[in-house]
Amino acid sequence: MADRFSLPFCFTILLTVATGLLLSGCCANNVCDCNDADADVVELRFASSFSNAVSNADLDTVVIQRYPVRLLTGAKPEIVTLIRTAARSRDSIRLNNNSPFPQISTTKLDSFRYVVQYYVTQPGRKPVLTTLLNINKIKLQGSLNGDGCCTCYVNSEKTVFARREGFLQDSVFDLKRDPRFLKISK
Repeated sequence: MADRFSLPFCFTILLTVATGLLLSGCCANNVCDCNDADADVVELRFASSFSNAVSNADLDTVVIQRYPVRLLTGAKPEIVTLIRTAARSRDSIRLNNNSPFPQISTTKLDSFRYVVQYYVTQPGRKPVLTTLLNINKIKLQGSLNGDGCCTCYVNSEKTVFARREGFLQDSVFDLKRDPRFLKISK
């Protein structure tokens, strides 16, 4: 019986318990609130307060098309149609790695081009799909930062190259600065 509690055995148990306590004290008490899922979000907000504002009626149905950046001949876009209630028509739309389109393996938001459209309705006519915005390129940069207990993805660059209908050149939007969203107008 005395052999079972020998000095090497007791030392091993003591070392194991001490190591467990040290490690649990570091990480067990920290809550990792990284918000990684929203780091790459491109938020689209619709202008509502000036002459070329997008009306609530225009925003009841928004169509978003997604194309691969490297467009292959004959490639068809993925299409999401967002039916929006009057109460939500002024809400923003968020493009993210997994929303409104499902994520494909580890492919991120910057692997695609986007076209944002809405239906123009005129009395007595069939609604016409009209383009509001072409997002031709999204440039994302980020890295994993950690302190030993918690590792989070931190976005360091989020630039959108987009063209509004009627404009000849892309506009460049740095979404790491204010405003942190794209304002869309007619």
